[in-house]
Amino acid sequence: MMEVACRPRGSVRALSDHDTLSVAHIVTGLEPGQLVSSSIQPAFLADPRFERIATAVAEMNQHPTSMISSALNTTTLLRNAAADGESAVHLAVRDLFLAHFSKLVMAKVERLTTSLDRPMSDFGMDSMVVAELRNWCWRELRADVPFMVLLEGGMQIGALMELIWEKMDHAIWKK
Repeated sequence: MMEVACRPRGSVRALSDHDTLSVAHIVTGLEPGQLVSSSIQPAFLADPRFERIATAVAEMNQHPTSMISSALNTTTLLRNAAADGESAVHLAVRDLFLAHFSKLVMAKVERLTTSLDRPMSDFGMDSMVVAELRNWCWRELRADVPFMVLLEGGMQIGALMELIWEKMDHAIWKK
């Protein structure tokens, strides 16, 4: 964000005659998923420096069902999967985790699925992503995953999914 603010590309002109400094405003913390429902696409998505965000928004527009963690109640999904046995629940947990993690790191679920043996740090894990991921694990799956375990540089995506499976409260889907 600082680079965008300090190094404008092309000709910079005010967005309004009334506010000549309007191009200096930077908004952080945007949730790409919230931009999907917007009928007006923000101008910054055309900037090549925001290509990853623009790509994520475009994918969400094309495949809104890939955001299953926000579209369905996790407990209901797990209970429905329980009808097909524990392996189906395990697969549902895996899909929920990958959907949420893909949203956090802005990577396609398909890419994550083929990268289960890669360290999570390869996808840009930092303390903010770790905090959100840990909160999600507790909120949705009642899995108390230690913060420092998530921050380990060598933690692989597949290994984390297994750790979440071990730590989660299995009673949420057995009822």
